[in-house]
Amino acid sequence: MQTWYCNIEKAQNGYIVEHFETVDEENFKKISNVFEEQDVFSTVEETDFFQELKGCNSEQRSFAKMVYYLAEYFGIKYDKYGKTNLRISFDKAGYKL
Repeated sequence: MQTWYCNIEKAQNGYIVEHFETVDEENFKKISNVFEEQDVFSTVEETDFFQELKGCNSEQRSFAKMVYYLAEYFGIKYDKYGKTNLRISFDKAGYKL
């Protein structure tokens, strides 16, 4: 069984995800990714599947970007022609637990 490590930190303006990648059998390098809250979409996001998040606020978009990144890190890949893909939406009303 393979063990994977990932650390998520909530920052003032988004999220920081840190994990290690294998360089060789004995060496690893630390990878840090920042998912920053932004009010403007980049060109890639305007043409990619993040288009569905356009109505969301910047905190929701940065959270969704982080979750999509984590899904890919753990092996859940987006398949353009697939019948099922991970989809995050903020279009449903909540309910009291």
